[in-house]
Amino acid sequence: MSPKIRFWSFLVLASSSACASREFAEVYEGTSSNEGVGGGCDTWFVKPVASELYFPGSYQNRNFLSPQNHLGEDILLPEGTPVVASGRGKLVVYRPAAGYGELAAVIEHDFETNMVFENGAGEAVVTDKILTISGHLRKSSIRGSTPLDWQEGDAVEVGDVIGFINDDAHNGEGSEHLHFGTRLMSAEKAKSLDPHAWFRGYDTVSRDFAADYGRPATVLDRLSRYFSACEESQENSVPNLLVSWAMSRDIYLPHITLSGMIIENNQITIPWHEIATASGNLISARFSLSEDQTFEFSVEFQYENNETGWSCVGIGQTIGYANAEWGTTRLEVYSVSNGMGGCNLRVTPKVQPQNTDKNPAPNNSDTENSENIPDAGTLENNPDLGTREPEESEFPEEIPPEETPPEETPPEEDPTPRQNNITCSVLGETLTISIIGDISETLVGGPLPFIGFISLGSNINGWQTQTNLPTYYTIYNGDAFLHELHVPNSINRFNLWVGNPDNTRWFNLASWQARGAGCQIVPDGLGGLVITR
Repeated sequence: MSPKIRFWSFLVLASSSACASREFAEVYEGTSSNEGVGGGCDTWFVKPVASELYFPGSYQNRNFLSPQNHLGEDILLPEGTPVVASGRGKLVVYRPAAGYGELAAVIEHDFETNMVFENGAGEAVVTDKILTISGHLRKSSIRGSTPLDWQEGDAVEVGDVIGFINDDAHNGEGSEHLHFGTRLMSAEKAKSLDPHAWFRGYDTVSRDFAADYGRPATVLDRLSRYFSACEESQENSVPNLLVSWAMSRDIYLPHITLSGMIIENNQITIPWHEIATASGNLISARFSLSEDQTFEFSVEFQYENNETGWSCVGIGQTIGYANAEWGTTRLEVYSVSNGMGGCNLRVTPKVQPQNTDKNPAPNNSDTENSENIPDAGTLENNPDLGTREPEESEFPEEIPPEETPPEETPPEEDPTPRQNNITCSVLGETLTISIIGDISETLVGGPLPFIGFISLGSNINGWQTQTNLPTYYTIYNGDAFLHELHVPNSINRFNLWVGNPDNTRWFNLASWQARGAGCQIVPDGLGGLVITR
């Protein structure tokens, strides 16, 4: 079923009120941008209101961590606007609540698999459940009309209308608006950490809760991309890739971490994140990978003397033994540049490139021969470990494609220009600069062949760029993803730049918008532009 059909089916069939479904459908009619927030594998995520109405921060400029103690998005909306379940889940709160007025609705979403999100402290959070929090609601579209009959404990489907924007006299706080938050944990864990206000909308003086919450728009976007990729590759839904890495049998490593990302069509579809941890001399992970995807990874390990090592260092120098199997096919593990002067390991099912290293055999100072490889029985379906040159017979003979006459296709409509946004927010002494947009295409001097990291020049740390890692930076994960820089709050004049080990480029701010925490783009007095606060 196509995403559009599935979406409308949920609207028609899953809503608890036919009247509410009709109202909601009318709001969404002609709006296709909600297709960007959805997914597959029996999971689907949408924005809490129609895309044409979804403007986080539109109510009193209150957004995630702006002001610094605000833990959600405030969206200005007309009274009676329907609010929907962003995804399948269970209603764990459906009642009046302090600060939220007559109705707060909290849904627990269970992914049945670990997901990685970024919290308000800029850290990675791994969880299989999250809470979506909607406040300032009521149960009927018009006061006094038939109310929705949801109860706490009810299962909801994506697109179910769970409430309506309440009027200012009954919504608990301020004029008509929606408060929408995402707490990155289960209801049970939230209650244990924060028993008196576990679906809170604000921090307290006594504790900083930003690490428990994520930026809602970013969380929904992450879920959309993950489950869309899941739907596209569900024919390979049985985990089919086994990646293993090992050191020699007589070495004990107290801590081993395998991290990686998935790339498709030269775009990062699942960003870099921690996948597995272990101790001993071996680590392995099994998950799904389609034939058009590439898995790039690295293993970090700690020796007993606390020194840190990596599975790949320098210019393609591999440490230890890496192995990859895709179904019943052995894949070559080869090294690639990580854009930071080092290297990662990579496997891809569709194309088996020759190892480009001068010395493709693993280079392990502690291992002099293959007899030190761990026993074959230590890995599931792993007959042997080690990097080897693939045999010529493993590569199918290339057959030129048959020529087919080109099909006539109607001209595509011009897409809506993408918004390039730089958003500032302040928490304590830290200024967070959030960047989302076409970074690679909006650089002074044109695109770089590849981007390794994003940084800033400012009135505090200077305006010089450098090809090695600067003081303040974030790794570049692709234009499709949100990037955040965390810098001192004392910075009040800055621009952004990208770099790699060979070159750098400044952002062309003429293609960007800046907002939040007083940030604005102004002339720099030298013929260019700069962001000031």
